[in-house]
Amino acid sequence: MQLVNIIKPTHRCNLACKYCYNEDERQPIMSLEILEKTIKDTFEYANKIKVFTYVHFIWHGGEPMFPGIKFYENVIAFQKNIVTA
Repeated sequence: MQLVNIIKPTHRCNLACKYCYNEDERQPIMSLEILEKTIKDTFEYANKIKVFTYVHFIWHGGEPMFPGIKFYENVIAFQKNIVTA
């Protein structure tokens, strides 16, 4: 069984649709501290429950690529650190 975690790293979007209601001023991109904690907590939960054989992350948004490639390089680094620990 796989554990699927849907993460929204940003609420920002590049489309500017006229009907969009999202004009809030929250932090536009998830901080690296929250990103690392989210990934760590996901793996800890999967290990605690002991029924999951695979952890799958879905990156949702706004526009999920808006945070940039460096953000996702950090994702991979955080996941590798946890899996190999």
